[in-house]
Formats: sequence, structure tokens, C-alpha cells
Amino acid sequence: MVSVGDAAQAGKPKPAPKRDLKAEKKACVESHARGQTLMREGKLAAAREDFIACGLDRCPGAIRKECADLLAEVNQKQPSVVIDGRDEVGRPTTEVKVFVDDKEMAANLDGRAIDVDPGQRTFRYVLKGGKKTIERKVLVLEGQRSRKLSAVFGYPPPPPPKPFEIPLLSYILGGVGIGGLGNFAVWGALGKSKQGDLEDSCAPRCRQEQVDAMRSNYVIADVSLALGAAALGAAVVVTLVHNSGEEKPAPPVNVVLHPGGFMAVGHF
Repeated sequence: MVSVGDAAQAGKPKPAPKRDLKAEKKACVESHARGQTLMREGKLAAAREDFIACGLDRCPGAIRKECADLLAEVNQKQPSVVIDGRDEVGRPTTEVKVFVDDKEMAANLDGRAIDVDPGQRTFRYVLKGGKKTIERKVLVLEGQRSRKLSAVFGYPPPPPPKPFEIPLLSYILGGVGIGGLGNFAVWGALGKSKQGDLEDSCAPRCRQEQVDAMRSNYVIADVSLALGAAALGAAVVVTLVHNSGEEKPAPPVNVVLHPGGFMAVGHF
């Protein structure tokens, strides 16, 4: 049976346990000293935890202030990395575990920076299911924030090759070139025919105008050959440039008609 006194006692709040101020002060001093040692060793993440602990209100004022200053210094020195994950076909993925010196730092990627200690670190990336693993040694610099690292498990397939195409300008230049070669054949034949007639009728005392008419046929034939060859060469160059993916302005070409056919005039 519960007495009236016991019931009244049960309704009162229990007194708070007495604080061990001596033990608390000792813990603050130890965190303060240990944090500085860890900081000198480059173990900044662990040092931060100690400086947070010795910066609490329960610690003596002098230690608390110094721990706050040291915490700010550690935060300034603390480097961090951002991991860009890519799956087997090169697509962005978050399903990558990150280990630094065999310690798991992230169960998956979320785009946020990961704090790591400075120095030579071994990064290990494990794709979901443990199907693929990548290991890289990285020199992490003190104070370097949000350094981008890549965990690429594969690359996208290359695009299909561009089909070979002959542009319209190449057809035009080719037509001009063939026409020029045709002119060369026609005017060359006319010149040869006139030369034969002069040799049979008046050589070696033919009139100057007769000789000039024969020579003009040969000159037109030579010009037609040069222009035809240049146009065909330009057609080949335009086609190759078009299929190389490095488009360049096409050379200007003018087609001039004359009684014996046409000629291409321009720079190739």
C-alpha cells in the first residue's frame, strides 16, 4: 500500500543530478590540447570536433574563447571536394559510395561538398551494387574548397559517323570543270584542224591573220583546260571540307558565256 507521503513525494520533480565541475573542466582542457595536436597533424576534421567540445558554455571562459578562435582557423584550412559521378554509359548518377583512406565518407552523392583532410588521400568510388570500383590517389591541398573530382565508370557511345555528302557547290564546280575540259577538247581540235589546213595550203608563207586565228584556238583550249582543272580541284576541296566538319566560305566562281561555250572565272 502506498502512503500519502509517498504519493506526494512521487508528484514532485526529481532533482537534477549534481554536475561534476572538476570532470567537465578536465574534459575541456583535454579537448583543447588534443584538438591542437590533431590540427598540427593535419587531421582537421577530428580537430574540429574537439574545438567544438571545448567551446561549449560549460568550459572555462579563457579555454572557450581560444577554442572558438581555433575552430575558425580549422574551418578556414579545411579542404573539401565535390564528386561528379557517371555510370557505365556516362550518365550522371548519385548512386556512388565514396571512401577516403578506406573510411566511408558518403553513402551516395547529393551534390554537396565533402570535407577531407589535406595530404595524399586515396579515394575509392563504388558504383551501386559493387559492380564497379574506381580508386584514385589525390593530393588534397589545405584550404582548397569544393574541388571537383570525377568518378566516371563509363563513357557514352560515340555518335554514328556522318555520312559522306557531296554539296551542291561541288556539283556546280564539277559541271564547270567538265565543261572546261570539253571546251579544251573542242578548241584544241579546231586549232589542230586549222593547223593542218595551213600546212597543206600555204605553209610556210601563210598570212599573219590565218596564223593568229589558229593560235587563238589553242589559247582558248589552254585556258579552258586550266580553268576546268581548277574547278574540278575546287570541287574536291569543297567536298572534303564539307565532310570534315570544318565549313569554310566557298570560293567565288563566275561563269562567263561566250560563243564557243562557257568559262569559270574566280579564285580556287
